Amino acid sequence: MRRLLSAALLLTLLCTGCAAPGAAEPPVLSGTFAAAEGTLVFNADGVTVTMTLTPDFAAAAGLPAGETAGQYAYTWPRGERSRDFDRAAHFSLMADGVTVTFANDAAATDGDTIAFFLPEGEGVQFKRQ
Repeated sequence: MRRLLSAALLLTLLCTGCAAPGAAEPPVLSGTFAAAEGTLVFNADGVTVTMTLTPDFAAAAGLPAGETAGQYAYTWPRGERSRDFDRAAHFSLMADGVTVTFANDAAATDGDTIAFFLPEGEGVQFKRQ
């Protein structure tokens, strides 16, 4: 029993140390970002987004067309976390059980522009309204 308790304590300590100390929390998006391909309305909770995508863009991206509630996420290289969107490696949109991950366009992405590449390489930019 004592060994089990020691192992559980060790495991707990290891897991609580998994996050880098002082790691920056990624920023929360809020407001409307628009492009010819549609709009993304971020709900300021760091997770949810309402997407209104054109049929052509939705088909190219593999997401539902029209207005859809979904989620979003940025990921940073090697599990890093940053306050800088342009350092993110990927941008993901999730809706109706589908997750699509895009390569982030670091040269164009900032707090007012969400820029990423479609699988065939075409760049897309959603600008804050």
